[in-house]
This record gives sequence, C-alpha cells and structure tokens, in this order.
Amino acid sequence: MGSAVLHFQPLWLGDLPLSHTLESQPLAARLRFQMKSNLVLRRRVPSELSPLDQAIVFVSTGFGPGWAPFAPATVASAVMAAALFLAAGRLTFARLLAIAVVTTVVGIALGRAAERVQAGKDPKWFVLDEYAGMAIVFLLNPISWAACIAGFVLFRAFDVMKLWPADRCESLQGGWGIMLDDLFAGLYAGIALMVLRAILALVHPA
Repeated sequence: MGSAVLHFQPLWLGDLPLSHTLESQPLAARLRFQMKSNLVLRRRVPSELSPLDQAIVFVSTGFGPGWAPFAPATVASAVMAAALFLAAGRLTFARLLAIAVVTTVVGIALGRAAERVQAGKDPKWFVLDEYAGMAIVFLLNPISWAACIAGFVLFRAFDVMKLWPADRCESLQGGWGIMLDDLFAGLYAGIALMVLRAILALVHPA
C-alpha cells in the first residue's frame, strides 16, 4: 500500500514543500500548516494533536498571546507588562518571585515537548520565556506605569541583542535553551532599569 500524502499549497509557508508524506514528518507538516490557518481563521489549538499536546501548545502560548500573527514574543511581553501593572497592588516580592520561578519551571518542563510538537527548535508560539523574563525585570524594580513601559522596551532590546551568556544559552537543548536566554535578558533589563531610575533620581530629586 502506497504512502499517504497530505497535499496542500499554503501561500504563506514557503519553507514547506507543496506535498509532504505523512510518514516522513506528519506532525511537523500538519501542525505548521494547521497552526498558520488556525492563526488566521480561528486562533485555536490545532485539532490534529492529542489532548496532551493540545494542552502543551495552549500553555506554551501563554494561554493565547503566542498566537499573535506578528511578533508573538513582543505581544507576550506587553501582555505580561500590562498584567503586572494591573496586579501591582497585590504583587509582593514573594509573589512576584513565585511567578518567575513557576513560569521558568513550567517553561523548562514544556520546552522539549513543544519542540517535539513543532518538530523544530524554540517555536515562535512558545512565550513562557517572555513571561518569566518580564517577571525578573520587576523583581529588581518597583512597578509603575512608566517602569512597565521602560521595562518592556529594555527587555525586548536585550532579548534581541542576546548579550553573553544569553547567546550561548540558545544552543542548549529543550526548555533550557528556550528559557535561559530570556531570563538573562530579564536580568539585564532589570539592572538597566535600576540604573536608569538612579540617574533620573539624581537629575530630578524628589
């Protein structure tokens, strides 16, 4: 019996062949095609996946922001900044530390599974690393609307620059490679925001 072939020609997936055998990479092809079409049409978890993999994808998208059609990492960072600002009155240092730790642990645990589902390294829809990184920024700084904006901008800048050792972390396997570079970006952004606040305090003392 011949191999089953999944035929499709999505215009926005230039990196995939026009036909793809289900025996070679069934999950990769179907997921990448279905995720793109779901992103445009329904923005939901691909139905081809098992219930466990659907849960992994949903949590890995940060419960939704990872489905953003453009710059999901930036969208997730902005969502986290807004959430921290709105919850600032209830966020003690201990609670913020718990958020950072839990998000990091869950991200490391789900990272390898998310890469298996995607059949590729560091899926763009995986944004738990952005959540953890933004939490670290505000472990070092008080939360205010101005700090949230500055922290968001600084975090995205350091995430893109990937200063040492963040650049080395991406070569690590599984969730460690996904999470650690953003944790360092959060640390650098938090320190940069502390320095910026200190400079502003000198220039404009209260």
